[in-house]
Amino acid sequence: MKIRKTLITTCVILVYGQSAMGQSRIVVCDAFTKAPIPYTNVYKAEKGEYRGTATDEKGIATIDFSFQKLCISHVGYTQQTFTNTPDTVFLIPKENLLSEVVVSNAEPQWIRPFLKRFIENKKDKYRTATENFHYSYNTRNASDNSGYWFENSGIIRIPSSSTKTRFEIKPSKGYIHFKDSTAGCDFTNMKRMVYHDFVDEMDMKFIKHHKFQVNDAFNAEDKDVVQLYFKSIKYDKEDKGYINVDTAKCIILSVIRDTGIGYNIDNNTNGFTRTTFNILTGWKYSKWIVNQKITYSEINGVYYPSLCRYKAYILAESEKGKYAGRKFDSFESEIIFNQTNSQEETGFFDLAEPWYMKIIVSKKERLAEEQLQNIPKEYILY
Repeated sequence: MKIRKTLITTCVILVYGQSAMGQSRIVVCDAFTKAPIPYTNVYKAEKGEYRGTATDEKGIATIDFSFQKLCISHVGYTQQTFTNTPDTVFLIPKENLLSEVVVSNAEPQWIRPFLKRFIENKKDKYRTATENFHYSYNTRNASDNSGYWFENSGIIRIPSSSTKTRFEIKPSKGYIHFKDSTAGCDFTNMKRMVYHDFVDEMDMKFIKHHKFQVNDAFNAEDKDVVQLYFKSIKYDKEDKGYINVDTAKCIILSVIRDTGIGYNIDNNTNGFTRTTFNILTGWKYSKWIVNQKITYSEINGVYYPSLCRYKAYILAESEKGKYAGRKFDSFESEIIFNQTNSQEETGFFDLAEPWYMKIIVSKKERLAEEQLQNIPKEYILY
């Protein structure tokens, strides 16, 4: 129950199950660290209608729509729902993602030689052979007035890092949550997660273009495991993150990387495509935040990805005709990989490499996407 005040009179509006009238403000925080969680999805999906918003950098969201159930969702946390508007929401992390960060200004002399040795030896320790894994994939796309999520599992063929072959999947039935049955299957973020593998892309250029420090507050049961903090020389905090390494085995165990608008525009789009889209729609990016996490697990002495998480928040603005206004898109996805005894060779579909903006799609890419859209699917309407 909310009270709306006007200059003329005060009315008490009682609507069963609807608790958000006018505007309400909530703060979303980590249940353990109490730190605010930025870019968390806050939405309702009911009776064929979706309305949503997202928290800002301070974890604050303004709700200007009524609801029966309010959902609070972030890929790194357990989702919560409410029938009333809470002042503060404490989300429980799916795992202890980061400890307190305590770093000194000096870069320890051992880090660069260690990382160089890692790069020299990674071909013998990561994805040395093509292997089949069972995957479980879920993704959620949210904007101001459109909400969609997709669940799928199946077999994925992870290629050897020494080959140039594409990832392939053999999907089972897909489950599409949407307001109607017009939406298709969305494997976009799956492509982004598997193709942008940190270990695969890490090279001498990465070492040259970043600074490194040790997080002295990080504690692991294995004393050989250390957490490194890195930050871009060019982009500063718009390209930063944490690498958990086993110093004895010279192994990267997991990575969390955060990138901001400058890095993402330079590395995920090209000038010609951006100019074309701007001419057509007037859209310009004002925010573009990406958070990626990947964990690697050992299988018979070789390391493969076991968990990938992807979170992106994009805010665009336009002053052009029908496109005028502000629009946000929030994406969050997760893939879990497990060993499988499957030696299947047939029935796999290509996963085309990912992109954010593209004007011309090749025939091969189009046919690959058509195969993915034609898998068995079931709609779960809200």
